[in-house]
Amino acid sequence: MKMTAGRKLLMKGLLIAATMLAAVPAGAQRLEEGFRSPPAEARPRLRWWWPGDAVTDQELRREVQLMADHGFGGAEVQSFTPNFVTLTPQERVAVNNYAEPSFFAHLRTAADAARSAGLSLDYTLGSSWPSGGGEAIPPEKAFTELAMARTAVKGGTAGPIKVEIPKRTKRLGALNGFDPRVKDPKYADWGKRMEARARTVAVVAMKGSAPDLKPRQGMMGMTISPWNDVLASGTLDPASSILLTGKLREDGALDWTPPPGDWQIFVFRQFASDVGVLGAAGKGPQLILDHMDPSAFAAHAARVGDPLGKDPAGMRATFVDSLELMQDIQWGPRLLKEFRKRRGYDLTPYLPFVVQPGWMQAWDEHYSPPYFDAANSDVAERVRADYRRTVSDMMIAGFIQPFVEWNHARGLKAKFQAHGGAFDIIRGYGMADIPETEDLVHGGDPLFMRFARSGANLYGRPIVSAESLVWANRPYEVTPDEMRRRTDLIMAGGVNSMVLHGMNYRFHADDWPGWHAFQPSPFSLGFSGPINETNPVWPGMKALAAYIGRLQAVMQAGEPVVPVAWFYGRYGYYVGIEDEGAGKQAGEKAFLAAGYDFDRINPDSIAQAKVDGRQLLSRGGHRYSVLVLPPIDGIRADTAEAIASFARAGLPVFFTDRAPRRDEGLADARRRDARVRKAVAAAMKAGAKVVPASGLTAAIRAAG
Repeated sequence: MKMTAGRKLLMKGLLIAATMLAAVPAGAQRLEEGFRSPPAEARPRLRWWWPGDAVTDQELRREVQLMADHGFGGAEVQSFTPNFVTLTPQERVAVNNYAEPSFFAHLRTAADAARSAGLSLDYTLGSSWPSGGGEAIPPEKAFTELAMARTAVKGGTAGPIKVEIPKRTKRLGALNGFDPRVKDPKYADWGKRMEARARTVAVVAMKGSAPDLKPRQGMMGMTISPWNDVLASGTLDPASSILLTGKLREDGALDWTPPPGDWQIFVFRQFASDVGVLGAAGKGPQLILDHMDPSAFAAHAARVGDPLGKDPAGMRATFVDSLELMQDIQWGPRLLKEFRKRRGYDLTPYLPFVVQPGWMQAWDEHYSPPYFDAANSDVAERVRADYRRTVSDMMIAGFIQPFVEWNHARGLKAKFQAHGGAFDIIRGYGMADIPETEDLVHGGDPLFMRFARSGANLYGRPIVSAESLVWANRPYEVTPDEMRRRTDLIMAGGVNSMVLHGMNYRFHADDWPGWHAFQPSPFSLGFSGPINETNPVWPGMKALAAYIGRLQAVMQAGEPVVPVAWFYGRYGYYVGIEDEGAGKQAGEKAFLAAGYDFDRINPDSIAQAKVDGRQLLSRGGHRYSVLVLPPIDGIRADTAEAIASFARAGLPVFFTDRAPRRDEGLADARRRDARVRKAVAAAMKAGAKVVPASGLTAAIRAAG
C-alpha cells in the first residue's frame, strides 16, 4: 500500500517514540501512560460558538460535560451574532449583551464547569473577527486605509488640470442601514466623524507610462479591493517625482502645468474604514480597531477582556483569529512619520510604487505584478520592501505586542493566528504563547501550516495549535474517516494541538438541526458541519477525539527533528508570493522528497540565533543542521552579516541558484549594498556555497 506523506511522518514519529521507550525507561513509562490516557492538554479542543450572550448556565454546564465525556480537553469560546436565524426581540437583546456583565457571568460559569471537569477554556478576545466593535472603538480609533487615484496628462497641458480624486471603496460597512444598532441616536454623528478623518495625504506627479490592467471580479458579489490585476507594470522615473499636494483645490483642480513628457498624477487620500467586525454581537456599531494604535487595542481589551480579572479560574488563554483586514492600501495615520523614523527617508514621493494587487488583500491574496516599477532600476522594489517592513513593525507594536502583554499581565496565555496579516508572520506566531494555524488554506496544506511550527521552534513555544477540520462548501457531509485522514495531514504540518471547527451552543434546537454557525446561506454553501449531537457523525467523535489525543500526547512529549532552516524574509504570506504566482513551493517539496524537514526562518530569528557545535541554535532552543536561502536579490545587511558569522562558525550555508547582491531597502543603499556583498563574500570564503536548485538536497546530504 502506498504511504501518504502524512502516514510516513506518523510512522517516523512512532519509530522515534519506540526508540525513546527503549533508551529512557522513566520517560518511556510517562510516554506510554500519556498514550494510553492522554492528559487534558494533549486532547483536542473544540471551537465553541455562542450566539452572543443568548445562553443559559444550565446549558453551558451540560455542553462542557458533553465535551469531557467525549474526550475533549477544552474549548475556545467564540461569541457572535447567529447568522440567518430569525431572532425574537428578546433574543436579539440577549445576543447583543455580549461583553456586558451578564456575558462575563456566563463565561465564568462555563470556565468553572470546565475546571471541575478537568478541562480549560480559551476565549476569543472580542466578538468574531477582526478585533473591534462597540463604543470602545469609535470613528477616531477605527482602522484606516489609503486610497489612490491616477490621472494621465501630457506635458504642456495648461493648468489648472482636473484630476481624479480617490473615494472610499464601497464595502458593506459597519454603519450600513441594515444593522439596527447603528440607528440609535447616540451614534447619529458617527458617519460625520468618519468623514472628518478623511484627508488628502499627498499629490505626486511622475514621468512615466500607465500599467496594462486586467479587470478582476469581486467575491460573492462584494467589492474586496479596487485594484485590477496587472498584465504589465507601468514604469515611472523616481527622479522626476514632484510633490503637488498644496496645489490641489477643493474642487479637484490642480494648479500645475506639467513640463514636457508623459506624466502620471497620483492623489492619495486617507479614510477611516467603515468595514465592520464580521457577524459581531454586542451593543453599538461594530467598527474594526486600528491595529497600528496600541491605545485602540487597550480600549478594546478594556471592554471585552478586563472584566475577566486576573488569573481567571478555568481559563487558559485568550485568542485572536486571523486578521483579514480589508484595506485599499495598508495604512495608519502615523505611518509617514514612523516610516521616516524607521527607514530614514520620506516615503511620500515614492507612494505610487507601493500598490501591488493581491498582496495581503484579505480574502483574495494572490500574486500580481505591481502597478508601477521604476524605469531601469530597483528603486520600486526597495521602496516596497521598506514600506512593508514599516507596516509590519507598526502592526506588531500596535496590536500583537500589546495583546501578548495584556494576557501575561492577567495570568493568561496569548493564542494567535498570524496568517492573513501584513507583517512578519513568523515573528507574529513566535510572539504568541500558542501559535495557531488552520487547515482551510488549500485543503490542509502542511507546507503552509509549517509557518506556525517554525514560529514555535524559533521562539520556544511547545504547543502548535490549529483551527482544524474545516471544509469549504461541504455542509453536513464530511465523514469521520475524512476527519481522521485530515488529522494525519495536520499532524504532518507540525501541529500538536487541534481545535476542531466546531461545536455550536444549542440554539433554536427545536428547528432541527438547530443553529450552525457556518450553515449554508445565500452567500455561500457554508463550512463543514456542527460537531455536536445534531450531526449524524457525532457517535464517531469520541473515537476520533481519542485518536487525536493519543497522537498529540506523543507529539507533545517529544521534540521535533527539523534539520533545515529555510530563509523567509517577506511580510505576510500566500502560496505564490515567492515565485511570482507560480505557487510551486519547489524548495519545500524538494526537502521533504529527500527526507529533510524544514522550518522557515526570518531575519528576527537570525538576529537572535547563534552557532553551537556547527548547528544553528535558535532563541527557542531548536537546532538546525543547515541554513538554506532561496534565490533572492535583496537581503537586509545585518541579516547577511549574521549569516556570514554563522558560516565562519562552521554552519553549512547554501544559497539557491544565486547569492543576494544588495540590501533590500533604499536608504543609504550604496553603503548597505556594499555591506551585503562583503558579507556574502565572507560567507563564501568560510565555506558557504551557491548551489543550483536541482542539486540542493545532494549538497545538504554531502554536508552531513
